[in-house]
Amino acid sequence: MSLAISGNKVQVHYTGKLEDGTVFDTSREREPLAFTLGDGNMIKGFDVAVTGMAIGEEKTVTIPAAEAYGERRDDMMVPVPINQVPENIKPEIGMQLSLQGPQGSRCQ
Repeated sequence: MSLAISGNKVQVHYTGKLEDGTVFDTSREREPLAFTLGDGNMIKGFDVAVTGMAIGEEKTVTIPAAEAYGERRDDMMVPVPINQVPENIKPEIGMQLSLQGPQGSRCQ
């Protein structure tokens, strides 16, 4: 049985959940996520979780913030005036928006 190692091209389905069980992303309703293991394009914790897996294997892991996107930083929060939120979006407390600036830069 072949196990996933750094440099392998892999495809995985995943479901990302917050600590309270809220799903924040999943590939289950689209194509599996394809990437090269260990090439630095995925968060470290995801690479570590997939390394050593066999084809068809399923597992549940908890990825700490330090191996994902880091701890929450209030200094990175940007208030957005309500008149700059598209009319079709009804913002709620705690909601995250992904925005694109005029030069193509993106933020979330």
